[in-house]
Amino acid sequence: MMKRLILFCSLLFCLNICQKANAQVNYGLLGGLKMGIPAGLNVKAMLDGDVIAVEGVIGFDFNNNMNTTLLFEYHGYLTRATNWYVGLGSTLITGETFTQGFDGIIGAEITFENYPLNASLDWKPSFRLNTKGFELIQFGLGIRYVIY
Repeated sequence: MMKRLILFCSLLFCLNICQKANAQVNYGLLGGLKMGIPAGLNVKAMLDGDVIAVEGVIGFDFNNNMNTTLLFEYHGYLTRATNWYVGLGSTLITGETFTQGFDGIIGAEITFENYPLNASLDWKPSFRLNTKGFELIQFGLGIRYVIY
């Protein structure tokens, strides 16, 4: 399974190098809402031109817990307005329970050319340290405003 994941990521990386000359992201900072588990405020900033991003989510799950998530993402481009991303990060959960988790993320987003809006859809599986279990059913839909 791990070999397949490494091979898949390597192929995506090579595909991105070929497409990189034709695409550049058209945002630097996004802010908005993320709906899913957790649901809350979402901020995303590009760090290295148009390849590396950091994304933060502060929100609540449906168990009265506050989730704070920080993700580092690698972006690949299909067009100037459409891209995919993969990344890793960490979550801190406080409230009725207190735990930390390690997260992965894979998703796609579109930034509208004529409007300062961005929409994303992603899957964010997580490994929780206190239960030593996986949370696999974590999807998110983001609607964000292009700040710059």
